[in-house]
Amino acid sequence: MALAISPRIDVIIPCHNAAATLGEAVVSALAQRACARVWVVDDGSTDDTPTVVDHLVKQAPERLIPVRSLTNRGAAAARNLALFASRADYVAFLDADDAYEPQALDAPLAALNLVHGIALARLPLKPTGVPRVYTDHAGFAVAWRRMEMTVVCNTVARRSVLLAAGGFPEDDLFRRLGGEDGALGLALAARFQVGTLFDQAGVQYRYRPGAHAERLLRSALYGEVDPAVRASQNEAQAVTDAIIARLDQLAAMGAQAPGTVPVNVQWAEPASPAAE
Repeated sequence: MALAISPRIDVIIPCHNAAATLGEAVVSALAQRACARVWVVDDGSTDDTPTVVDHLVKQAPERLIPVRSLTNRGAAAARNLALFASRADYVAFLDADDAYEPQALDAPLAALNLVHGIALARLPLKPTGVPRVYTDHAGFAVAWRRMEMTVVCNTVARRSVLLAAGGFPEDDLFRRLGGEDGALGLALAARFQVGTLFDQAGVQYRYRPGAHAERLLRSALYGEVDPAVRASQNEAQAVTDAIIARLDQLAAMGAQAPGTVPVNVQWAEPASPAAE
């Protein structure tokens, strides 16, 4: 069965001091026929990013929505600003220094429309500029696939599911060390189906020294784990568990029969201090 591709996905691009690369990312998103709007969230940039955003808005005023935070609040908060404001059925997330391949959003839109159990679809990441110290390693393919299942820049999701999960966790832990996308992704994978479309067009991933993705590679390939990350693993897991508990609570509420239920609540007034 052929599925007509209509623009039903909002693409959310958080950016901080990304003047050099933001244009390519935005243009690649606007070129997607499945894309309805592009939200560019400037997270307190101090370079020429605001000027770049203004220029891009002039090129596509009806489809590009700029949002600006005067302070740098982190990627999770930036994504949430657009996530909560969007009204699209589906949302995709792209980093400001990555870019979509042509028609990359067609396949995930079809998958989310046709397979109703899928909450999140993942596209392939095509590495660009990744040093040979990683790509030449015998375990690179496995490590890269692990990263494709962890990061958020290759995802398209049902917006309703992300709202039910509370959006991306904004805990200071993730602001310092990254990994908020992993915490949310693990929670969603624990309760929903995740569709993988790794044989389709995807995302051109540009290597960034020192990024959270590099830490994932060094951990997977060389067993190097940042001591701060190791010390925070239980705290990060607790965040994932809290998201899962929130989703379970909502699911339990939805399992109840619909209708109106009379509720009689009684309570005793606390004794006044003078009576004690």
